[in-house]
Amino acid sequence: MRTRESLTRLALTATATGLLAFGAPAVALATATTGPATVSPATGDPATPTTRTAVVGIPDKSPISPSQWSEVGKLAQRQHALDTLYDQNTKRPVIVVPADAPKTVSTLSTTDDSGVRPEIKVSRFTTKDIDRISGRLTSRTWDKNAVRYGFAVLYDGASDKVALLSDAPKDVTDSASRTAPGAIEVRQGSVQAAYTRFTDSPAFYSGLSIVNTSGSQCTGGPAVWSYPDRNEHQTGEMLTAAHCSKTGSIMHNYEWSRNYVGTVTHRDTEADVETLSYNRSLGSSACPFHNRCYSYNMYTGASSTSQTQSSVVGWEMPVAGDNGVHVSGQTSFQWGGNVVVQTTGVHICYAGTDVCLQHGGFLMRHYNMGWDNKTVQQGDSGGPIYVDTVYRDRSQPVTSPVNAMGIISGFMTTCDHCNGQITSYSIGVDIDTARRYGDTDTVMTIRNRNTP
Repeated sequence: MRTRESLTRLALTATATGLLAFGAPAVALATATTGPATVSPATGDPATPTTRTAVVGIPDKSPISPSQWSEVGKLAQRQHALDTLYDQNTKRPVIVVPADAPKTVSTLSTTDDSGVRPEIKVSRFTTKDIDRISGRLTSRTWDKNAVRYGFAVLYDGASDKVALLSDAPKDVTDSASRTAPGAIEVRQGSVQAAYTRFTDSPAFYSGLSIVNTSGSQCTGGPAVWSYPDRNEHQTGEMLTAAHCSKTGSIMHNYEWSRNYVGTVTHRDTEADVETLSYNRSLGSSACPFHNRCYSYNMYTGASSTSQTQSSVVGWEMPVAGDNGVHVSGQTSFQWGGNVVVQTTGVHICYAGTDVCLQHGGFLMRHYNMGWDNKTVQQGDSGGPIYVDTVYRDRSQPVTSPVNAMGIISGFMTTCDHCNGQITSYSIGVDIDTARRYGDTDTVMTIRNRNTP
């Protein structure tokens, strides 16, 4: 155990555990919306459907229990479903599958003993349709001012359209709509990168505050092992968000006058992930181990002076319906009660950056005796997303071993058809995408800390 003198760590305690199920952003509409219908596979950009439906986003209350929703979510993920919804008439979950899904998908049922058999709705889109439309939008070539604004591209199963959430003016969003007439629905919203702990030293813990040469602050993510020289020697590295800095940027801890943390050696703008490597000529010539200047531990305290920490023992992928998910950032600190609400079709572009998240994005909402709009904040970007392996649903400060689930990317808000109902989401990148696109081998844990 290393000594921590005058060490400041930030965290924030949430007050309740997230227990409800999941839904897609801006899907629980106040009015009935056009929904998916059974159609043949699409061959081009589909036209607007005419079938009306009572299918909406997952409500706060339904006859289906959280554990049943979790089973439905796992089933949907196995089938590469586009969305999971709720039918107000039949009181059953609805899994929306792509137009080219196998016909046998109509016989699907959950694997638990609850007897829940979801309805199967077939979208007018194939998966390639959605990828093509999303690709056009995230290219940001459809309007000369597109890069000036943030926006999110999400498939909405209730309307069976590709939703574009943005605060851009109408002339810009109209240009976006023309890329796929009849297939895109523009909605008012705001998307921001989470720009902006404090005294740390090797081996650095995830959750620490990092700052680049221009003064932009972010948060260090999970430590990983990689093969930088492509031979048998593994080296410890640290993940963070790609919109925090550029390749070659030097990172220090909280302030430029404090410890050197690492240099950005790999960056991927389509997964919003970059990798920090430790250059001993810029920092300490000796780390706790010859090839590990980053730690499998992370800051999980509940206040700025807390020294609470947890060890990473493994990693797992986010699944829609997962609750009690925690984050740890240099601005909003450690807090839990997050529910994963969407893991597919999430495409995010941040204004004024070259980052368009197209791989591994997922959305979370905060639940505290009901949904609220608490999200990560500027400066939290790159920080770890994780779950307590002992007290799975607990939202209080974590001291138990944890599984890494991803890294923080940003947050967004949307106005549901501008009726005054604001909904906010935290944006994450799943751990497998972050690991792979960060050009690393595996997540560092207490088990592989010395001999990966």
